[in-house]
Amino acid sequence: GSEMCIRDRAKDVPRPERLFLRSAPIPPPVIFNQGNIMDKIKLELLRDVEGYIPPLIPVTEDDKSIIISRIFPALDVKDEIAICRQIDSWAFITPIYIIDYRNDEDWRFDFHQLLLKEKLSICDYVYISYDSFREIDKVSLSEFCKKFIYYWYPVADDVEIVADDFSWKMLLCHAGCIHLVRT
Repeated sequence: GSEMCIRDRAKDVPRPERLFLRSAPIPPPVIFNQGNIMDKIKLELLRDVEGYIPPLIPVTEDDKSIIISRIFPALDVKDEIAICRQIDSWAFITPIYIIDYRNDEDWRFDFHQLLLKEKLSICDYVYISYDSFREIDKVSLSEFCKKFIYYWYPVADDVEIVADDFSWKMLLCHAGCIHLVRT
């Protein structure tokens, strides 16, 4: 059989639909920048409910290859299975933090403070991927920290984040765990 990473297999598992209460009918779909890989429904909810459109900068194919080669220097940038396995291995690293949104304090989680606590570089931008770096967006770190709760939904998302100086990378796991890889 063909190989796939753990998260790809999980996509085949049916998930219950999430219901969102709205006071107005759902508007027709809006076409966002085609490069943005953040889930379209998430983008629409952010726009409609919060009035916020994430300022994501899509990464070109050429830049994506360069970025992947910096994140995974020992791997072929076209070997999606090896890249996915490498990302899956990050989940075996002891989490530096576990978010539980049933806890009121975690609703006020401060990603910037986590970076400071871990003595990580405060870079200008971070690269974000929701699909094992098949697609990559870039956003300012300050914006990401300020609106962290909009970029990662525990239970629903696995998100890979890499500092633009490539000094650290993280897996924000759907189970609420934040795994750090120092480079």
